[in-house]
Formats: sequence, C-alpha cells, structure tokens
Amino acid sequence: MDTQISEFMSGPVHTIGDDQPCAMARQRMQAHEVRHLVVLRGGHVVGILSDRDLALVEGVMPGQAAEVPVDEVMSTPPYVVAPEFAAASTLDHMAQQRLGAAVVVHQGKPVGIFTTTDAVRILAAKLGGA
Repeated sequence: MDTQISEFMSGPVHTIGDDQPCAMARQRMQAHEVRHLVVLRGGHVVGILSDRDLALVEGVMPGQAAEVPVDEVMSTPPYVVAPEFAAASTLDHMAQQRLGAAVVVHQGKPVGIFTTTDAVRILAAKLGGA
C-alpha cells in the first residue's frame, strides 16, 4: 500500500472566507507565516489563495487591491484529496498540473494542506538531508 498524504501534510489549516478582503488574507498569511489559505464559503472548501495570487492583484491594482474580495483572486477549483490518498499520486498530479498545493479534506472539512514545500522536505529526506 502506498504512503498516505496525511503522513506529509502540514497543519493546522489556515482558512479565510471567500467574501473577505485581500488585506485580511495578507494579514492572516503574515500572522501565521504561511503562503496559502484555504478559502471557504459556508464552511465548504471553494478555493485556495496563495501569496503569489495576492502579489499579482497588488501589482495590477496598487492601492486598491486591499479591498478586493478573496473570491475574485483565489484559484478554483482547488485540488482536494482525502487524508488516505496516495502521496505518490498526489505528487504526480501536482507536478503534471503545475499546482502549488493540495487541500486535504476529511468529512467535508479541511484537515491539512500539502504544498511544494512539503514535497521538497520529502525529497530532502530521501536524499539523506535533515
């Protein structure tokens, strides 16, 4: 049996409502020192927002980006996997689709996130790093 993605995911998951302004998203990312927020609508995962998404809107709309709602900037649909999903399959899909993150969801609730940083940690360990 393949190793499950839950063995490598990061947590806790940091979330934001899709109707919240980008300024709040930026503050939340900085406060939690993360690069991705899972976007929720009515408690359901509807998107993912990265620091790169925010940088893009800030570059296009200087001085106005702070008030733009997250749902206008987030990536949809998010790549969602169950905790027991195979890590190798997750990595393969992310590489093929050039995705920066997968949201790990159990019973409809986000329980973790797996990012390219997590993938690099796996590679470093495999190569004999820390």
